[in-house]
Amino acid sequence: MDQNSSRVGAGFLVGRDRSGWGGSLFWTLVGTCVVALLWGSLTVLAEAPDPPTRSYYVYVTAESDDEVAIVRYGPEGMEVVKTLTVGSFPAEIEGPHGVSVDPDGRHWYVSIAHGFPYGSVHKYETETDAWVGNVGLGLFPATLDVSPSTGLLYAVNFNLHGPLEPSSISVVEVDTMTEVARVETGVRPHGGRLSPDGAFFYSVNMMDFNLVEFDAFGFNITRRLSLGEGVMPTWVTRPTQDGRVYVTGNNVSKIFEVDLAAWRVQRVFETGAGPYNLDLTTDGT
Repeated sequence: MDQNSSRVGAGFLVGRDRSGWGGSLFWTLVGTCVVALLWGSLTVLAEAPDPPTRSYYVYVTAESDDEVAIVRYGPEGMEVVKTLTVGSFPAEIEGPHGVSVDPDGRHWYVSIAHGFPYGSVHKYETETDAWVGNVGLGLFPATLDVSPSTGLLYAVNFNLHGPLEPSSISVVEVDTMTEVARVETGVRPHGGRLSPDGAFFYSVNMMDFNLVEFDAFGFNITRRLSLGEGVMPTWVTRPTQDGRVYVTGNNVSKIFEVDLAAWRVQRVFETGAGPYNLDLTTDGT
């Protein structure tokens, strides 16, 4: 890989090459489109940007095929450069779901939703894509993120196919791939993202209709915010520099802007049907 290349995942980490990484850039793929939150408005499928001047590498999970594709996006377009089979049981569909690259760029992680009965998170080297280890978590681990301050990994256990009962957030020490905490959070948790300083982990509970703030150091829930009876949230962004997060109301076709200091919904944006994932522009505006 050349010196103008970068590797990115569900949380995109940008670097110079596979052994030397630079700063972080975070986007989210939304099915077949990208939803961008711009200053004062919501833009869906905005005008195509100018072609990039360097190559970026994106990790894309295929739940139905137990594969992770590495896609290069560069000046000449996009192409799949490598496809990896993931999971532990070749005869089963295990469902890779969330994927992220750690802040130092040396490893990437993928959550495997299905197991017997529990799911897991697997760790790979970014330079070689060699499997390093795994850890068993709860039922249907889904979205995950890695702290820039402690290196701990946080994953929500979505429990998609189980009864409507409270599930949990798992905390993993990634050097040894050990689950060090599992904290009850709510029914069908999803869409977890850390604050830039790694102090708080924000996620939503789809069937409890709320946003949750989790103390990433103390391993406890600090605040809950109702988004309205019957509102099923599926995703939350990492906080902006001025302390806002954006939450998708999947079944009500809305995006909620939440002021973290006031802990209230500040604005609501109407969208097309079924908003699911979203993220911010890199400068947070």
